Amino acid sequence: MVLNKILLALFCCSISFMDQDIKLLKSYEKSIRKTIKKNIENDLAEVSFHLMKDEIDKSEFYQVLSQQDQIGYLMIKEVRACDLNGCANKNENSSLEGEYYDLATLVNKEGTIIFTKVLNYFSDYGYEISSKRYLSNYKDKSICTFNTQPLAVDGISGATISYNALIDSLNEFCQFLDNK
Repeated sequence: MVLNKILLALFCCSISFMDQDIKLLKSYEKSIRKTIKKNIENDLAEVSFHLMKDEIDKSEFYQVLSQQDQIGYLMIKEVRACDLNGCANKNENSSLEGEYYDLATLVNKEGTIIFTKVLNYFSDYGYEISSKRYLSNYKDKSICTFNTQPLAVDGISGATISYNALIDSLNEFCQFLDNK
């Protein structure tokens, strides 16, 4: 009887953790709301998020509204930096556990970056990518700038893998906006 209760409790916990993994916004909503209010000049009323697309690869795309007026689009993504085979063998389709970070990027209706923020960094290497000062370089750049060469923002020394994963994520956001 006690074992059944323990198993039931573990099962319920695993379902709640799975739900959190699926919806990154739930985990970071307070931080994202604060960052939006800090980066948007006009005084916003309550901001709402409308899910537009939820990807299997842990990307979430939202339309961001304030009093029915569209502010822009938000991508929240679990960005995979390395896996257990190492960083050089990075494979997006790999089922191996790996190192990653959670990223939020907000763009306006025209596709200009309002902010890019690393929400949580879970890796031992490349943490330099999460610097607010570094990420401010992305502000006011077109999200689709990163599809062309040369890149609009230089990489950061010591965070090459994380930087490449960030650029891949921004390109994914650009593709989403082009296809919406």
